[in-house]
Amino acid sequence: MTLDANFRFYWGETLEESHDFAPRDVISVPAGVFRSFNASTATKAMC
Repeated sequence: MTLDANFRFYWGETLEESHDFAPRDVISVPAGVFRSFNASTATKAMC
């Protein structure tokens, strides 16, 4: 869950899928699925 910033979350074999999340959004990804994320805002972010 992102607490105070927007995040872009990537998943898939080559991280080809992505979605932007707002503060307090939640995502659940099954074990074994490649995933990554980064803050999409310039402010300091907490997750």
